[in-house]
Amino acid sequence: MSDSKKKVATNVVMGDSKKKMVALFVAVSLSLSYFFQMLSGVAQQYEVTDNAWQNTILFTAMSKYPASIADVQKDWDRLPDWQTRVAGMMITGKITDILVDHQLKTGKAGSIGIGCWRYGYFQCAFGFYHTAWLFGVFLLLIAYRKDALIIILGTFAGVMVSTSIVGQRWYYPWDLPDMFFFTWAILLYDSRSNILPIACVIVLGGLFRESVMVAGLLIFLGEHWSFRSRLIGSIGTVLAFLMLKKLLMVACGIKVVLLSQDAFFSMHQTMRNLDLLFFHPELNYAPILSNAGALTLLFFMSNRTYRDRLFKILAAVFVCLLFPFAILTEFREWYELLPLGWIMISESYLGNGPVLSGERPGQPARPVASPHQTDPLSMMWRAIKGYFR
Repeated sequence: MSDSKKKVATNVVMGDSKKKMVALFVAVSLSLSYFFQMLSGVAQQYEVTDNAWQNTILFTAMSKYPASIADVQKDWDRLPDWQTRVAGMMITGKITDILVDHQLKTGKAGSIGIGCWRYGYFQCAFGFYHTAWLFGVFLLLIAYRKDALIIILGTFAGVMVSTSIVGQRWYYPWDLPDMFFFTWAILLYDSRSNILPIACVIVLGGLFRESVMVAGLLIFLGEHWSFRSRLIGSIGTVLAFLMLKKLLMVACGIKVVLLSQDAFFSMHQTMRNLDLLFFHPELNYAPILSNAGALTLLFFMSNRTYRDRLFKILAAVFVCLLFPFAILTEFREWYELLPLGWIMISESYLGNGPVLSGERPGQPARPVASPHQTDPLSMMWRAIKGYFR
Protein backbone atom coordinates (compact mmCIF):
# COMPACT_ATOMS: atom_id res chain seq x y z
CA MET A 1 0.00 0.00 0.00
CA SER A 2 1.37 3.42 -0.96
CA ASP A 3 2.06 6.12 1.62
CA SER A 4 -0.87 8.23 0.36
CA LYS A 5 -3.30 5.33 0.75
CA LYS A 6 -1.94 4.60 4.23
CA LYS A 7 -2.43 8.22 5.18
CA VAL A 8 -6.02 8.20 3.91
CA ALA A 9 -6.78 5.00 5.80
CA THR A 10 -5.23 6.42 8.98
CA ASN A 11 -7.30 9.60 8.70
CA VAL A 12 -10.46 7.56 8.22
CA VAL A 13 -9.73 5.45 11.30
CA MET A 14 -8.99 8.56 13.37
CA GLY A 15 -12.19 10.19 12.13
CA ASP A 16 -14.20 7.10 13.04
CA SER A 17 -12.66 7.04 16.51
CA LYS A 18 -13.60 10.66 17.15
CA LYS A 19 -17.15 10.03 15.99
CA LYS A 20 -17.38 7.02 18.27
CA MET A 21 -16.10 8.98 21.27
CA VAL A 22 -18.62 11.76 20.67
CA ALA A 23 -21.44 9.23 20.24
CA LEU A 24 -20.35 7.40 23.41
CA PHE A 25 -20.33 10.63 25.43
CA VAL A 26 -23.84 11.47 24.22
CA ALA A 27 -25.01 7.90 24.90
CA VAL A 28 -23.77 8.06 28.51
CA SER A 29 -25.44 11.45 29.02
CA LEU A 30 -28.78 10.30 27.61
CA SER A 31 -28.65 7.04 29.57
CA LEU A 32 -28.09 8.97 32.79
CA SER A 33 -31.08 11.15 32.00
CA TYR A 34 -33.18 8.06 31.33
CA PHE A 35 -32.09 6.51 34.62
CA PHE A 36 -33.50 9.47 36.56
CA GLN A 37 -36.72 9.16 34.58
CA MET A 38 -36.99 5.52 35.63
CA LEU A 39 -36.63 6.26 39.35
CA SER A 40 -40.25 7.41 39.43
CA GLY A 41 -41.45 4.50 37.31
CA VAL A 42 -41.71 1.98 40.14
CA ALA A 43 -43.56 2.00 43.43
CA GLN A 44 -41.22 2.46 46.39
CA GLN A 45 -41.93 0.09 49.27
CA TYR A 46 -44.59 -1.62 47.11
CA GLU A 47 -47.00 1.28 47.29
CA VAL A 48 -50.07 1.11 45.03
CA THR A 49 -49.65 4.11 42.72
CA ASP A 50 -51.20 3.77 39.26
CA ASN A 51 -48.73 2.85 36.50
CA ALA A 52 -45.87 2.51 38.95
CA TRP A 53 -47.77 -0.24 40.74
CA GLN A 54 -48.27 -2.20 37.50
CA ASN A 55 -44.56 -1.83 36.73
CA THR A 56 -43.74 -3.10 40.22
CA ILE A 57 -46.05 -6.10 39.85
CA LEU A 58 -44.32 -7.32 36.70
CA PHE A 59 -40.81 -6.47 37.96
CA THR A 60 -41.36 -8.69 41.01
CA ALA A 61 -43.68 -11.29 39.44
CA MET A 62 -41.12 -14.14 39.46
CA SER A 63 -39.51 -13.16 42.73
CA LYS A 64 -39.85 -15.00 46.02
CA TYR A 65 -41.43 -11.77 47.23
CA PRO A 66 -43.94 -10.64 44.58
CA ALA A 67 -45.54 -7.27 45.21
CA SER A 68 -49.02 -8.72 45.01
CA ILE A 69 -49.81 -12.36 44.31
CA ALA A 70 -53.45 -11.49 43.64
CA ASP A 71 -52.56 -8.81 41.07
CA VAL A 72 -49.99 -11.06 39.41
CA GLN A 73 -52.56 -13.83 39.04
CA LYS A 74 -55.07 -11.33 37.69
CA ASP A 75 -52.60 -10.36 34.96
CA TRP A 76 -51.85 -13.99 34.16
CA ASP A 77 -55.57 -14.77 33.82
CA ARG A 78 -56.27 -11.66 31.74
CA LEU A 79 -53.15 -11.81 29.55
CA PRO A 80 -51.81 -15.38 29.63
CA ASP A 81 -49.08 -14.67 27.09
CA TRP A 82 -47.41 -12.33 29.58
CA GLN A 83 -46.37 -15.14 31.89
CA THR A 84 -44.55 -16.89 29.02
CA ARG A 85 -42.15 -13.94 28.64
CA VAL A 86 -39.96 -15.42 31.29
CA ALA A 87 -36.41 -14.24 30.55
CA GLY A 88 -36.86 -10.62 31.63
CA MET A 89 -38.96 -11.47 34.67
CA MET A 90 -36.45 -14.09 35.78
CA ILE A 91 -33.74 -11.41 35.84
CA THR A 92 -35.89 -8.83 37.61
CA GLY A 93 -37.15 -11.47 40.04
CA LYS A 94 -33.59 -12.38 40.97
CA ILE A 95 -32.76 -8.69 41.49
CA THR A 96 -35.79 -8.35 43.76
CA ASP A 97 -34.78 -11.43 45.76
CA ILE A 98 -31.29 -10.01 46.37
CA LEU A 99 -32.69 -6.67 47.53
CA VAL A 100 -35.39 -8.11 49.78
CA ASP A 101 -33.02 -10.70 51.29
CA HIS A 102 -30.63 -7.85 52.10
CA GLN A 103 -33.45 -5.90 53.68
CA LEU A 104 -34.56 -8.87 55.80
CA LYS A 105 -30.99 -9.55 56.88
CA THR A 106 -30.12 -5.98 57.86
CA GLY A 107 -33.57 -4.74 58.83
CA LYS A 108 -33.11 -1.73 56.54
CA ALA A 109 -34.43 -1.13 53.05
CA GLY A 110 -31.39 0.99 52.19
CA SER A 111 -31.16 4.02 49.96
CA ILE A 112 -28.68 5.86 47.75
CA GLY A 113 -28.10 9.58 47.94
CA ILE A 114 -28.12 11.38 44.59
CA GLY A 115 -27.65 15.11 45.03
CA CYS A 116 -30.00 16.32 47.74
CA TRP A 117 -32.40 13.40 47.20
CA ARG A 118 -32.31 9.81 48.37
CA TYR A 119 -33.67 6.87 46.41
CA GLY A 120 -34.31 3.37 47.69
CA TYR A 121 -32.32 0.40 46.45
CA PHE A 122 -35.42 -0.99 44.77
CA GLN A 123 -35.98 2.21 42.78
CA CYS A 124 -32.34 2.33 41.74
CA ALA A 125 -32.32 -1.34 40.71
CA PHE A 126 -35.47 -0.79 38.63
CA GLY A 127 -33.90 2.23 36.94
CA PHE A 128 -30.58 0.48 36.34
CA TYR A 129 -32.24 -2.57 34.74
CA HIS A 130 -34.07 -0.53 32.12
CA THR A 131 -31.23 1.93 31.58
CA ALA A 132 -28.72 -0.88 31.04
CA TRP A 133 -30.73 -2.26 28.13
CA LEU A 134 -31.11 1.17 26.54
CA PHE A 135 -27.40 1.86 26.93
CA GLY A 136 -26.75 -1.56 25.39
CA VAL A 137 -28.70 -0.48 22.30
CA PHE A 138 -26.58 2.66 22.10
CA LEU A 139 -23.37 0.62 22.35
CA LEU A 140 -24.53 -1.65 19.53
CA LEU A 141 -25.17 1.34 17.30
CA ILE A 142 -21.76 2.81 18.12
CA ALA A 143 -20.04 -0.50 17.40
CA TYR A 144 -21.75 -1.12 14.06
CA ARG A 145 -22.65 2.29 12.61
CA LYS A 146 -20.65 5.36 11.60
CA ASP A 147 -23.83 7.46 11.87
CA ALA A 148 -24.55 6.17 15.38
CA LEU A 149 -24.97 9.64 16.88
CA ILE A 150 -27.98 10.48 14.71
CA ILE A 151 -29.62 7.11 15.34
CA ILE A 152 -28.99 7.36 19.09
CA LEU A 153 -30.64 10.78 19.26
CA GLY A 154 -33.63 9.54 17.26
CA THR A 155 -33.94 6.40 19.37
CA PHE A 156 -33.85 8.37 22.60
CA ALA A 157 -36.47 10.78 21.26
CA GLY A 158 -38.74 7.82 20.47
CA VAL A 159 -38.31 6.38 23.96
CA MET A 160 -38.97 9.74 25.61
CA VAL A 161 -42.31 10.07 23.79
CA SER A 162 -43.51 7.24 26.00
CA THR A 163 -41.91 8.36 29.25
CA SER A 164 -43.12 11.95 28.92
CA ILE A 165 -46.84 11.10 28.72
CA VAL A 166 -48.41 10.25 32.07
CA GLY A 167 -50.76 7.59 30.69
CA GLN A 168 -47.94 5.90 28.76
CA ARG A 169 -45.49 5.24 31.59
CA TRP A 170 -45.50 1.48 31.36
CA TYR A 171 -42.04 -0.04 31.83
CA TYR A 172 -42.19 -3.81 31.50
CA PRO A 173 -39.23 -6.21 31.86
CA TRP A 174 -39.35 -7.21 28.19
CA ASP A 175 -39.76 -3.89 26.35
CA LEU A 176 -36.17 -2.63 26.08
CA PRO A 177 -34.58 -6.10 25.84
CA ASP A 178 -36.76 -6.66 22.76
CA MET A 179 -35.40 -3.51 21.17
CA PHE A 180 -31.84 -4.57 22.04
CA PHE A 181 -32.02 -8.02 20.42
CA PHE A 182 -34.13 -6.93 17.45
CA THR A 183 -31.66 -4.15 16.67
CA TRP A 184 -28.69 -6.47 17.14
CA ALA A 185 -30.16 -8.89 14.59
CA ILE A 186 -30.62 -6.02 12.11
CA LEU A 187 -27.04 -4.86 12.58
CA LEU A 188 -25.65 -8.38 12.26
CA TYR A 189 -27.53 -8.83 9.01
CA ASP A 190 -26.23 -5.50 7.73
CA SER A 191 -22.67 -6.55 8.52
CA ARG A 192 -23.16 -9.70 6.40
CA SER A 193 -22.77 -11.98 9.38
CA ASN A 194 -23.27 -15.73 9.18
CA ILE A 195 -26.71 -17.15 9.91
CA LEU A 196 -25.77 -18.72 13.25
CA PRO A 197 -25.02 -15.46 15.18
CA ILE A 198 -28.21 -13.87 13.85
CA ALA A 199 -30.25 -16.93 14.81
CA CYS A 200 -28.78 -16.99 18.33
CA VAL A 201 -29.59 -13.32 18.89
CA ILE A 202 -33.16 -13.78 17.61
CA VAL A 203 -33.77 -16.81 19.83
CA LEU A 204 -32.44 -15.02 22.92
CA GLY A 205 -34.65 -12.03 22.19
CA GLY A 206 -37.66 -14.28 21.69
CA LEU A 207 -37.28 -15.55 25.25
CA PHE A 208 -38.00 -12.01 26.44
CA ARG A 209 -40.91 -11.46 24.06
CA GLU A 210 -42.04 -13.56 21.13
CA SER A 211 -42.32 -10.56 18.78
CA VAL A 212 -38.53 -10.61 18.29
CA MET A 213 -39.00 -13.80 16.26
CA VAL A 214 -40.30 -11.62 13.41
CA ALA A 215 -36.63 -10.79 12.81
CA GLY A 216 -36.32 -14.39 11.62
CA LEU A 217 -37.42 -13.03 8.24
CA LEU A 218 -33.89 -11.66 7.94
CA ILE A 219 -32.74 -15.26 7.65
CA PHE A 220 -35.58 -16.62 5.53
CA LEU A 221 -35.58 -13.73 3.03
CA GLY A 222 -31.92 -12.77 3.37
CA GLU A 223 -29.78 -12.05 0.32
CA HIS A 224 -26.42 -13.25 1.61
CA TRP A 225 -27.00 -17.01 1.67
CA SER A 226 -28.35 -19.82 -0.49
CA PHE A 227 -31.99 -20.85 -0.28
CA ARG A 228 -31.03 -24.13 1.36
CA SER A 229 -29.05 -22.35 4.07
CA ARG A 230 -31.88 -19.90 4.66
CA LEU A 231 -34.48 -22.67 4.93
CA ILE A 232 -32.41 -24.74 7.36
CA GLY A 233 -31.51 -21.64 9.36
CA SER A 234 -35.12 -20.50 9.64
CA ILE A 235 -36.40 -23.90 10.75
CA GLY A 236 -33.54 -24.28 13.23
CA THR A 237 -34.20 -20.83 14.69
CA VAL A 238 -37.89 -21.57 15.27
CA LEU A 239 -37.20 -25.01 16.79
CA ALA A 240 -34.50 -23.64 19.08
CA PHE A 241 -36.83 -20.89 20.24
CA LEU A 242 -39.68 -23.30 21.00
CA MET A 243 -37.40 -25.72 22.85
CA LEU A 244 -35.70 -23.09 25.02
CA LYS A 245 -39.00 -21.31 25.67
CA LYS A 246 -40.60 -24.52 26.89
CA LEU A 247 -37.60 -25.39 29.07
CA LEU A 248 -37.71 -21.98 30.75
CA MET A 249 -41.45 -22.24 31.29
CA VAL A 250 -41.07 -25.67 32.90
CA ALA A 251 -38.18 -24.44 35.05
CA CYS A 252 -40.32 -21.52 36.27
CA GLY A 253 -43.37 -23.70 36.90
CA ILE A 254 -45.53 -21.96 34.30
CA LYS A 255 -48.42 -24.26 33.47
CA VAL A 256 -49.28 -22.96 30.03
CA VAL A 257 -49.41 -25.20 26.97
CA LEU A 258 -46.86 -23.93 24.45
CA LEU A 259 -48.55 -22.48 21.36
CA SER A 260 -51.96 -22.90 22.94
CA GLN A 261 -54.82 -20.76 21.68
CA ASP A 262 -55.32 -19.01 25.02
CA ALA A 263 -51.68 -18.10 25.52
CA PHE A 264 -50.33 -17.47 22.04
CA PHE A 265 -53.18 -17.13 19.55
CA SER A 266 -55.91 -15.56 21.66
CA MET A 267 -55.88 -12.33 19.58
CA HIS A 268 -57.19 -10.72 22.76
CA GLN A 269 -56.62 -7.11 21.63
CA THR A 270 -58.24 -7.36 18.20
CA MET A 271 -61.66 -5.96 19.12
CA ARG A 272 -60.12 -3.27 21.30
CA ASN A 273 -57.83 -2.11 18.51
CA LEU A 274 -60.69 -2.10 16.00
CA ASP A 275 -62.67 0.04 18.41
CA LEU A 276 -59.75 2.44 18.84
CA LEU A 277 -59.14 2.58 15.11
CA PHE A 278 -62.70 3.25 13.93
CA PHE A 279 -64.54 4.78 16.89
CA HIS A 280 -61.85 6.79 18.67
CA PRO A 281 -59.94 8.64 15.95
CA GLU A 282 -58.56 11.06 18.53
CA LEU A 283 -56.32 8.22 19.74
CA ASN A 284 -54.99 7.27 16.31
CA TYR A 285 -52.08 9.65 16.69
CA ALA A 286 -50.13 7.05 18.68
CA PRO A 287 -49.15 4.68 15.83
CA ILE A 288 -48.47 7.64 13.52
CA LEU A 289 -46.21 9.46 15.97
CA SER A 290 -44.62 6.39 17.53
CA ASN A 291 -40.83 6.17 17.57
CA ALA A 292 -40.66 9.97 17.17
CA GLY A 293 -42.29 9.62 13.76
CA ALA A 294 -39.85 6.97 12.51
CA LEU A 295 -42.52 4.25 12.44
CA THR A 296 -44.49 6.14 9.78
CA LEU A 297 -41.52 7.54 7.87
CA LEU A 298 -39.97 4.08 7.56
CA PHE A 299 -42.61 3.06 5.02
CA PHE A 300 -42.02 6.14 2.84
CA MET A 301 -38.34 5.49 2.23
CA SER A 302 -37.09 4.88 -1.29
CA ASN A 303 -36.28 1.29 -2.21
CA ARG A 304 -32.66 1.58 -3.28
CA THR A 305 -31.69 -2.05 -2.68
CA TYR A 306 -33.24 -5.38 -1.82
CA ARG A 307 -32.04 -4.80 1.72
CA ASP A 308 -34.27 -1.70 2.00
CA ARG A 309 -37.27 -3.66 0.78
CA LEU A 310 -36.51 -6.47 3.19
CA PHE A 311 -36.49 -4.06 6.12
CA LYS A 312 -39.85 -2.67 5.00
CA ILE A 313 -41.30 -6.17 4.71
CA LEU A 314 -39.96 -6.93 8.17
CA ALA A 315 -41.61 -3.79 9.60
CA ALA A 316 -44.91 -4.45 7.78
CA VAL A 317 -45.12 -8.02 9.09
CA PHE A 318 -44.33 -6.79 12.59
CA VAL A 319 -47.14 -4.21 12.44
CA CYS A 320 -49.65 -6.75 11.09
CA LEU A 321 -48.82 -9.34 13.73
CA LEU A 322 -48.89 -6.76 16.50
CA PHE A 323 -52.43 -5.63 15.71
CA PRO A 324 -54.27 -8.65 17.25
CA PHE A 325 -52.09 -8.90 20.35
CA ALA A 326 -50.93 -5.42 21.41
CA ILE A 327 -52.55 -2.12 22.34
CA LEU A 328 -51.76 0.11 19.38
CA THR A 329 -51.95 3.32 21.39
CA GLU A 330 -49.08 2.31 23.68
CA PHE A 331 -45.83 3.68 22.30
CA ARG A 332 -43.73 0.99 23.96
CA GLU A 333 -45.25 -1.65 21.67
CA TRP A 334 -43.24 -0.28 18.73
CA TYR A 335 -39.81 -0.18 20.37
CA GLU A 336 -38.44 -3.03 18.23
CA LEU A 337 -38.72 -0.90 15.09
CA LEU A 338 -37.37 2.26 16.73
CA PRO A 339 -33.64 2.07 15.88
CA LEU A 340 -34.43 0.49 12.50
CA GLY A 341 -36.63 3.45 11.58
CA TRP A 342 -33.87 5.90 12.42
CA ILE A 343 -31.30 3.86 10.53
CA MET A 344 -33.49 4.20 7.44
CA ILE A 345 -34.03 7.92 8.07
CA SER A 346 -30.30 8.51 8.44
CA GLU A 347 -29.62 6.76 5.15
CA SER A 348 -32.52 8.03 3.04
CA TYR A 349 -33.12 11.58 4.26
CA LEU A 350 -29.76 12.58 5.63
CA GLY A 351 -27.77 10.97 2.83
CA ASN A 352 -25.52 8.86 5.03
CA GLY A 353 -25.93 5.62 3.12
CA PRO A 354 -25.54 2.18 4.73
CA VAL A 355 -22.46 3.16 6.71
CA LEU A 356 -21.10 0.32 8.80
CA SER A 357 -18.18 0.82 11.15
CA GLY A 358 -16.19 -1.96 9.51
CA GLU A 359 -16.17 -0.42 6.03
CA ARG A 360 -12.92 1.06 4.81
CA PRO A 361 -11.78 2.93 1.70
CA GLY A 362 -11.18 0.68 -1.28
CA GLN A 363 -13.90 -1.81 -0.34
CA PRO A 364 -16.43 -2.46 -3.11
CA ALA A 365 -19.68 -0.55 -2.79
CA ARG A 366 -22.80 -2.44 -1.88
CA PRO A 367 -24.54 -3.55 -5.07
CA VAL A 368 -27.79 -1.85 -6.00
CA ALA A 369 -29.97 -4.46 -7.63
CA SER A 370 -32.49 -3.77 -10.34
CA PRO A 371 -36.23 -3.63 -9.46
CA HIS A 372 -36.72 -7.09 -10.95
CA GLN A 373 -33.88 -8.52 -8.89
CA THR A 374 -35.07 -6.89 -5.70
CA ASP A 375 -38.65 -8.13 -5.89
CA PRO A 376 -38.95 -10.52 -2.90
CA LEU A 377 -41.40 -12.94 -4.55
CA SER A 378 -39.32 -13.15 -7.73
CA MET A 379 -36.17 -13.80 -5.74
CA MET A 380 -37.86 -16.50 -3.66
CA TRP A 381 -39.26 -18.16 -6.79
CA ARG A 382 -35.89 -18.14 -8.58
CA ALA A 383 -34.21 -19.49 -5.45
CA ILE A 384 -36.72 -22.34 -5.16
CA LYS A 385 -36.30 -23.27 -8.83
CA GLY A 386 -32.54 -23.13 -8.54
CA TYR A 387 -32.54 -25.33 -5.46
CA PHE A 388 -34.59 -28.12 -7.06
CA ARG A 389 -32.70 -28.18 -10.35
